[in-house]
Amino acid sequence: MSGELVAMFNATAATLRFPSDAAEKVHRYVRQHQGSSQIAEQAPFRRQIDLWALAIAVACAQGLEPRAGSSSSWGKKFVDTRSVQLDPDLADLLVALAASEFGIEDGRLEDPAEVAEIGNRYAAAGIPLVLKWLEDPNLRQTNIEKVIRKVTEVRKEALGKEGIGAEESRTEPENA
Repeated sequence: MSGELVAMFNATAATLRFPSDAAEKVHRYVRQHQGSSQIAEQAPFRRQIDLWALAIAVACAQGLEPRAGSSSSWGKKFVDTRSVQLDPDLADLLVALAASEFGIEDGRLEDPAEVAEIGNRYAAAGIPLVLKWLEDPNLRQTNIEKVIRKVTEVRKEALGKEGIGAEESRTEPENA
């Protein structure tokens, strides 16, 4: 199914947007806008779509409601789906979110623009929180460390499990 979804998105110019009021801050953390001298610790996201996907995941994990209204009224386009390689897992997530909004039998699930719009609305809900984490004044951590720390906290809360990098208890095999 993922291959079909990616082909569907690649065949149609569905617009991906961030809220207009976040666009400048988004550029600060995306390497494609910073030139080759920018390092991952300062601009931890290679592309805007990577930050967009994280904002969606954070919104879902935090139980945030998608932003109301059409993204064309409050958002700024950063790419359309014909111009970017959409990850199959991201396509699956977008369709799952759209199914939760529209219902599993709704024909809008086959419309890339409608599905992308749900992604835009969830990204708009999650991006303020992600930017807040990135702007945390704790100077002892780089931007990438801040994001990893916060994503780990969200993961713990959402899954009730130990965070990324937590040591697992290991048992040594007994010698016979």
